[in-house]
Amino acid sequence: MAERGAIESWERNPRTHLLGRNELAGRFGAVFSVVVLLLLVLSAGARAAGEYEHNDSRETAFGPLAGGTWYTAGFETDNDVDWFVFYIKTYSQMDFSAGIAGSACCDQALLTLYDKDGKFVDDFFSGELNEVRHLYLTLPAGRYYFEVSYGDTGNRYKFRIDPAASITTSRECGEALVAKEAVVPLLADANQDLAKNAETLATRAEAVHEAKKDLRRASKKAKRLRQKVKRLRRHGPWGWRLRRARAKLDRIRGEVRGAVEGVHRARERRQPVWEERVQLEAVANQHQQEIAGADGQIAAHC
Repeated sequence: MAERGAIESWERNPRTHLLGRNELAGRFGAVFSVVVLLLLVLSAGARAAGEYEHNDSRETAFGPLAGGTWYTAGFETDNDVDWFVFYIKTYSQMDFSAGIAGSACCDQALLTLYDKDGKFVDDFFSGELNEVRHLYLTLPAGRYYFEVSYGDTGNRYKFRIDPAASITTSRECGEALVAKEAVVPLLADANQDLAKNAETLATRAEAVHEAKKDLRRASKKAKRLRQKVKRLRRHGPWGWRLRRARAKLDRIRGEVRGAVEGVHRARERRQPVWEERVQLEAVANQHQQEIAGADGQIAAHC
């Protein structure tokens, strides 16, 4: 009955059914167009993102890189720059190589090497088509960055770092190496300051020692004169020898007071050197503990 009713309805007004079908087709076509457009946008976005994006700054550098591995990437825009980070484990002779990727000729890429603080180390251009160029450097352990630039939109490049044995892909290992390399020179400076302090302290301590010797000599003179004055008093209070001994004793007492002041001055000059030594020893001990902690991280992760 429902089928017969539908047939009768179509026979009475076939135009209404045709319009319904056309409307459904139009809606389907619109949805299909939107889906295709979204796929195209996503596809274009994926191509624009590049292999290692977003790595347009030192803070967002891709890595850590592995050694002995070719990395291939391209420039998404004329002003595009790519940053990469890697860690060297030990003082090593490094070989950095770079060339153009792909079969078409294109401009060379400029590879600029920076240290952990973003200070320029060296740079070189990649080789041209079917050519690889090298940069050989002897570098200490630490964190380094490559900035790749100077390319036009669509140009592609490749590069690698050798030897692989000198590179670690563990960020924990790399940062422990960076921490140790940062503290080692500080400890060396602290030890050097301690050595200078020891020389100054020895000089100041010798001055205190000499001041004490002067005080002992003056004290002995004063003691002998006091004993002499006592003996002379037994022969009478007004003898010229007694008067001369008392005058001499007064002068020696002045020497004693001067010697006491000399000891105080020598000690005062020595005191800040002692305080500086205590501070330097504390700094050196702190750096030694930091190195020990870094060595523990290196042993665990490297």
